[in-house]
Amino acid sequence: MIPLTTLQGLPPEEIRALIADRLVHIWGAGDVGLDVLTSLQRSGVEVSGFLHTQPAPDATYRGLPVRPVEQVLNADARKAGVFVVIASAQFLKTAEARCREAGLEAQRDYLSYLALRRPVAVIEVASRPGAAAPYGTFVAAPDTDKALSLEDFQRALARIEQDQPCLCHVELSWLGDPLWNPALAQIVAHCEQTTPCTVTTTLPHCETLEAVLAAGPSRFNLLAYGYGAGYEAQMGVAWSDFLARLDRLKALARNNAGRTRFLLRYQQTAGDDPQTAEQWRALLAGSGIGLSVEVPYLMPYDPLLDHAAGAPLALPVQQAVARLTWQLQATLDLSLQDRDHPCLSQRVFPVVGADLSVGVCHLYQEPRLAADYMNCSWDKLIEQRAESTQCTRCQEHGLHRLDLAVLTRRYPTIAPKLFKD
Repeated sequence: MIPLTTLQGLPPEEIRALIADRLVHIWGAGDVGLDVLTSLQRSGVEVSGFLHTQPAPDATYRGLPVRPVEQVLNADARKAGVFVVIASAQFLKTAEARCREAGLEAQRDYLSYLALRRPVAVIEVASRPGAAAPYGTFVAAPDTDKALSLEDFQRALARIEQDQPCLCHVELSWLGDPLWNPALAQIVAHCEQTTPCTVTTTLPHCETLEAVLAAGPSRFNLLAYGYGAGYEAQMGVAWSDFLARLDRLKALARNNAGRTRFLLRYQQTAGDDPQTAEQWRALLAGSGIGLSVEVPYLMPYDPLLDHAAGAPLALPVQQAVARLTWQLQATLDLSLQDRDHPCLSQRVFPVVGADLSVGVCHLYQEPRLAADYMNCSWDKLIEQRAESTQCTRCQEHGLHRLDLAVLTRRYPTIAPKLFKD
């Protein structure tokens, strides 16, 4: 079992000593770039701006200029005291090569985002699932329809920021949909004062949407399966009802341009029309809402772990497996082959439920490490997680490495065969 450390990357004092008084630029003004910015700022490092290959004129991000790469990474870059943190997985190799061409040296003049501490916390603000629990999600009905109060959220966030000094962002959902919390707007406004937050929702209603977006969440994710009749079949919501809500979101997104990153996360399943992604793209055109075509997983992992240990899959899980675009058993086998590497999810901690209980991991519904986050010390939580039978079982079966993007990078000749024809 690989020890769980939670805090990966250089500590703040080493980051400050390495950078000294040089001009820090972040290559990538996206989600990872925001995490890097927050981590550096919390480490006491001042950031000069962002780099982009083709920025718009006078572009800014989070109040900082976005400069052309060639303007900063030129022949005088090293002499000018330029330091670069690459905040893009997709363009990491390209950015590293460009830094070397400018005379910068790895680990001295530039780093990747992987070298920084980027802890993420989950605070579930409502335990009730969305309009329909998203397809492939096996969340048991909560005993109580719990919505976290603003006061409890404030207490929990203050404690997390104390426990995780380099906290980069807070996810406001776990097993439930945050829009069911009537105080979500106030929660977002409070969180954004100190830590960027993410709202992920199926958009079950629009009653508080305007107030929530006016509060300025850094990220707003909309989950969707299928399109048209396919959406109705998989989400259990009338397409016309969803379109009306989406139109409202699009109007608000246009008015909110520049403050919040909006993304519709289309979960592509087997049997979807090949044109579905283009249909979504056309529907979102000009709205300010981006589109991400994603591979869905079976969430939470509880039934997968039991299956890996030999238990049969329940019928609802079997039906969901049939809709996956990847082969379950072959993927589990490859994940098992990769099990002697660190847990991919360990930096997402703590995971605080709407009842203030602490989950062992954001990928699992059970068990809970503590009944009340406010009454359990950080050291005790880390100790309990390290000793958790759940973590041991998960790593024994390699589920801590179940990430198709990671497996594809590590096994480029094998991983493509995991996907169904």
